[in-house]
Order: sequence, then C-alpha cells, then structure tokens
Amino acid sequence: MKHKIIYQLTTEDIYTVVEESLDRKPTKDELKFVEEKIGDYIDWYDAIDTILMRYEPPKKK
Repeated sequence: MKHKIIYQLTTEDIYTVVEESLDRKPTKDELKFVEEKIGDYIDWYDAIDTILMRYEPPKKK
C-alpha cells in the first residue's frame, strides 16, 4: 500500500491561529513549541475511529 498524507498542519496554520487569537505573529520559540507538542493534543486514533463508525457504505445499484 502506498502511503499518502491525508491531513496535515502547516506553519501557516499556526500563524493563522496566533494572528487571530493573539493579534500578532508567532515567535520562533512558539512555532517550535507547537511543532513539538501538537501530537500530544490531537487524538488521531479516536478521530479515525469516530469517522469510521459514521461510515455508510454506498448502496449497491
């Protein structure tokens, strides 16, 4: 199976949040901190599990 990126966050996403929430640009230290910690806050396993529970296969014609 070929590996494919399904979803990703970029530094632009961090800039957007900091600029909208704090009305300024993020510091280099903040960017590094978010990069190091973001995985601790994103529950990807439960997100995938929840999505699959809501999946309804297409009806056969």
